[in-house]
Amino acid sequence: PICLVIREALEKKEDDLPVYPREKHRPLSRKATLRVDALKQWREAAAVRLAMDPGLILPNALAIGIARENPRSLEQLDRAGEIKEWRKKEFGEEIIRVLSEIK
Repeated sequence: PICLVIREALEKKEDDLPVYPREKHRPLSRKATLRVDALKQWREAAAVRLAMDPGLILPNALAIGIARENPRSLEQLDRAGEIKEWRKKEFGEEIIRVLSEIK
């Protein structure tokens, strides 16, 4: 039965597939944009150092959420987005440090 459903879905024309509305995102302030850029630069360096995919270290949506909130502590980082506990444990202090260096 599941194979039949999958086959039917694959045979549909693209125009017949459901379209999911995308949320409109608030524009970032200039400072938040600088924070996103800094987090992405840090993420790229960390990815090379750890031989990991940068998106696994810090997904774009999470980087934007963190940059908007601009947390100054691990407790504030918890409220900045849906950060996984392992990510906060491994990278939380570095994220806070990167943000604190943005003037």
